[in-house]
Amino acid sequence: MPLFMTPAEDSTAVPSSSSSSSSSSSLSSSSSAAIMEAKRLREKAQELMKEAELAENALESSKRKADEKRIVHLDGLYQELMNGLMDMRNNHKHDHGRDENSGGGGEKEEEDNILWESIVDDTAPVSEWNRLLGDKLREKRLSTDTMMQLVERLYERQVQAEKTIGIVFKTKNGTTTAGGGGGGGGTIVGGTQTTKNNGEDKSVGFQIGDRSNSREYLEKEFYVLQWFMDRILGAQALLDEEQLQDGMKKEGGVGGISSGSGSRGVATALEARLRELKRAQEQEVQRQMAVKLSDRSRRDGDNGIKTLVSETMGLGGGGGGGGGERNVTIKVDGKEITGSKVNITRLMEDIVQVPMWVPSSILPFLIVHRKEIDANDFKKMKTQVLSGSQFRLENWDFTRMAAVYRGFFVNNKRGSLDKTISMGNTREEMKQRRLLVQSSFEDIQKRLEDAGMSDRIQLFLMEDPEWRPGSRDPEPLPAILAVSSDVKPEQVSERGKATKFFTGLSIIGTVVATFAYSVSAFALNPSFFNSIVNNSDISKISYCFPVFMGVFGISLIHEIAHRIVAHYSNMKLGLPVPLPSLQIGTFGSITPLRSFPKSRSDLFDVAMSGPLTSAILSIALMILGISLTVQASSEVLDTLAVIPVAFMKTSFLVGTICSYMAPKVMMMPLSQLIPVHPLFIVGFSGLITSALNLLPIGRLDGGRATTAVFGRRSSYLISLSTLFFLSVAALTQTSAISIFFGLLVTLFQRNAEIPMRDELTELDDRRVGIYIFSVVLTLLTLAPFPGGPIL
Repeated sequence: MPLFMTPAEDSTAVPSSSSSSSSSSSLSSSSSAAIMEAKRLREKAQELMKEAELAENALESSKRKADEKRIVHLDGLYQELMNGLMDMRNNHKHDHGRDENSGGGGEKEEEDNILWESIVDDTAPVSEWNRLLGDKLREKRLSTDTMMQLVERLYERQVQAEKTIGIVFKTKNGTTTAGGGGGGGGTIVGGTQTTKNNGEDKSVGFQIGDRSNSREYLEKEFYVLQWFMDRILGAQALLDEEQLQDGMKKEGGVGGISSGSGSRGVATALEARLRELKRAQEQEVQRQMAVKLSDRSRRDGDNGIKTLVSETMGLGGGGGGGGGERNVTIKVDGKEITGSKVNITRLMEDIVQVPMWVPSSILPFLIVHRKEIDANDFKKMKTQVLSGSQFRLENWDFTRMAAVYRGFFVNNKRGSLDKTISMGNTREEMKQRRLLVQSSFEDIQKRLEDAGMSDRIQLFLMEDPEWRPGSRDPEPLPAILAVSSDVKPEQVSERGKATKFFTGLSIIGTVVATFAYSVSAFALNPSFFNSIVNNSDISKISYCFPVFMGVFGISLIHEIAHRIVAHYSNMKLGLPVPLPSLQIGTFGSITPLRSFPKSRSDLFDVAMSGPLTSAILSIALMILGISLTVQASSEVLDTLAVIPVAFMKTSFLVGTICSYMAPKVMMMPLSQLIPVHPLFIVGFSGLITSALNLLPIGRLDGGRATTAVFGRRSSYLISLSTLFFLSVAALTQTSAISIFFGLLVTLFQRNAEIPMRDELTELDDRRVGIYIFSVVLTLLTLAPFPGGPIL
């Protein structure tokens, strides 16, 4: 074969070029087909995405419409039930001859005002409202799910109303609204109005003349919703008890009671659901606080967090050094608490996480000590300590610093249940209840010790902190609060420098005031006055020493009596801080408790021991002083204290004693000067001081005794009433003691006493009788003698 060939001879050249062109054409056509297929698939995918978006929108629209339908149904149900109650109330008014005018354009507003007034004025008892609503629920035959949804909807509206009050929101178009109530129309119903535009709901927002946007209206809505939820719980509890008594076990029974619901039934489930909703709301608040801390941290770092917490806690700007640790003093429930080297960021976290069921009486101590407890210990409390005891547990909640166990006591001997704290009216029933509560709690504490947890946990028996008047239970149920054993009242080592400074200042002031009081007792004695003023002979000052030492001696005996009884009751007391008084030398002392009293009886015994001992001793000294004065010779009379007759008539009790022992003296004019023995001056000061300390105010001895007798809630109202009476007396009368004593008590002693370990076991009749005697003694001492001036 030739090595080279001419083109003409090359028979394979043309076929080779044709094959290459064919391959290129095939590749191009294949690429075009692939591109077309990709376009087709992309278009198909876009169509599918649009279909999915439409389906999603349709689903969301369907859910929204279903939710709106549910809201309309539940709001309508609420409207129907509330209108039924209003009709019952109107019928009640018509039956009593009163007319309801609700015509014209203000008919809706008039209905709301009628309902609001009926709730605020409480024209019908709570039990009557519960019974009426129970009749409506029985008539409606609502299912358990419907009842649950109704309660959830009412709580949702209440939260929305609470958020809306005082808050202005920005809308998308930049205008401001005051919306948020949710639900439309009806009785006391808040929320923004809505209109239909092409089938879509458009928020109208704030409108002039729309009462539902006003703060007053939303506040009313909030409280009316709370009132109605309480009535639902009360009415459902009545239906539960009715079914239990009638033996109704049908599925879907009357009022939404299902079989097997137990003695508490649906009411318990509704109450538990409300607690879950409240807990979720608390967690939302915590989440929002965490978001704020996170935002400030990203923006300003650690100093930003410290600044935010300091501003929130009112501790001043700047976080300081040391990882945010600083000595802080804050106020919780009016009580100043001081901690050494507190990490303010962690402190803020602890406060935010405190649930509503932690009582305010123990909250300051939890915040200061912040001792965490293992969650397993709280569970052991339920399974090993409370299980098998006479305390029937219904539900419990816990946080990392405390746990609460709610329930009621079971009388195993009688097989009955004491569901409320104050069941029974007869004296024997009250005695049996007191013994049941006391013995049951002592047994629970013994079980805690046997379980090996008493060194880590301490228990408090008290009223349910979340109970309020108008709830479904007529009175609060018992609750057991578990906290760390390290939680204690304020100790001496925890007192700040400012407190110690004022303590020293008060001691010095009391010494000066008592000395001034003793000198004033002799200032009207001519011999004493001439020697001191005219002759500059201070040797006569020795006349004042018996009064000076006597006043301090009475105060010392007062405190010794406190400590003897406290030692017997295993209570720890702090050092007394005397309070000065220019009128009587001293108003007594502030004696803080350094340990939690075991019971109301222990608190009562310690509180009453001091003032009663000093009062009885003071009366004895006055009687002895008058007797010695009557028998004194003229030479001795020249050395005695001199007071006007008005001094004896400032107290009804003192005037009565003087009228019996020295009747001629009490018939003299008020300005007549008479000599009296120093023992009478000492006894008078001690008696007035004891009576003032027996007043039922805050942490005075009388306030502590009142707390032991009536309980924490009632004693708080009594304390406020007494402070109000002192204020009126100080403003309307020339009573120097009322002014100065009221001021000191308001500043230092107005707060409620620290909690007792057992706040439910009531006092026996003997202690109640002693309390009545102390009240009579106080009134007789502080009331003026006829014709005499006010103290």
